[in-house]
Amino acid sequence: MTSSAKGGLSAGLVTVVIAGLIWTIWRDAGSEPYAVPRAALSGWTLEAGVAEDPWLIGAHPPEAVSAALFKEVAAKTSGPLVAPRRTSLGLVLRSEYDEGLQGVYGVDAILRMAGNAGIERAAFEPVCVAHRVATDGPVRRELFFVAFTAPEFNQLREDLIPPFPEHAGTGTYDPTTLGAILTIGATDNDFARWFPFTFDKQVDCVATLRIE
Repeated sequence: MTSSAKGGLSAGLVTVVIAGLIWTIWRDAGSEPYAVPRAALSGWTLEAGVAEDPWLIGAHPPEAVSAALFKEVAAKTSGPLVAPRRTSLGLVLRSEYDEGLQGVYGVDAILRMAGNAGIERAAFEPVCVAHRVATDGPVRRELFFVAFTAPEFNQLREDLIPPFPEHAGTGTYDPTTLGAILTIGATDNDFARWFPFTFDKQVDCVATLRIE
């Protein structure tokens, strides 16, 4: 092996080690519990997304809660974070609607179905504050979010299964491809690139969310 090759290998190993140390430090700091008032876990409002949102229909929590969570997460990261234009928990992704639902339901119909499923009456129970990293491009990308559970969310996703899939679109709608995820922030503003993904509690969770 040439000296230049050895130098490049050493530099690469140093980069990996430093990245690992930064992640360990962040994870230790981020593992401290976050807090949210119980009143903020219910009474979320339904809203239709706009073109910049990865979701077509979302459930919007109180602004004060989403802003506080962003502030807490940003304080524990080593670099700047970008907040979503609107912090909402996606109920239906724009991509899955375009591919597997638009031939069956309109936006207004999905909003009615979400109301009937009880989304605005639901109590979204937090699972954890979570973090994902993407290294599939030249730049490391990070996403921070809160994972929740709510039977009403699962019910709506099941209710949306098209009765006649052949009329729904060119793709196949799968209710399990989206979990109850509230995006908090990311290292860039291209939030749509992250979805869909399957939440993995064992891998993604970095801190608990304490209910006060």
